[in-house]
Amino acid sequence: MSDLDGSVLTGSEAEPERKCVNCGTPNAASHKFCNECGQEICRKPGPLHIFVERDFAEGTLCRFDEAFPTELVDRLEPAEWSAVISEINKIFADAEQLSCNTYFESALAILTAHLSLLFYQPHYSKCMHKLAAYIGEENETLFHPNGIHLHGPFEHGLRVLEISDFDGAAGGEGGDAEGLGALDLGSA
Repeated sequence: MSDLDGSVLTGSEAEPERKCVNCGTPNAASHKFCNECGQEICRKPGPLHIFVERDFAEGTLCRFDEAFPTELVDRLEPAEWSAVISEINKIFADAEQLSCNTYFESALAILTAHLSLLFYQPHYSKCMHKLAAYIGEENETLFHPNGIHLHGPFEHGLRVLEISDFDGAAGGEGGDAEGLGALDLGSA
């Protein structure tokens, strides 16, 4: 085999090596399985998509797992991640907190066939707008400078938070009201 300039390539130059992520053994790039441990060698990573699932340890309250995703090791500090997820969980806890005000809002909505929602925004909706604004702010200050984008849980039915690669040139990725268009949260 020869290169474009006519020089002959040796076996190692023709076929680059990749290290197995399980045992660290160098393997030929064309090998699908490691020669040493037999595990599948990971392919070159594609676009980043991490899904942080809800944490049901405390029941059905909407809160997300605070475990630091290993895919973010080179991009974020665990303390920064923990602070963001803790704040998201606090906003959800506030939104789902029962009080006299939430009971009154519910009773008024039922008695007026939900027409009262045309004139005021319920506590839960206010908290969801606060969450959207917080995620937009964290994207601008923390996630985008590190090349990643945090998608709000609204896009996935409050089941997961999604983290993906961010291309600053695209500019189309949502900001503070991301995903809220699909939710009719009432007027501000």
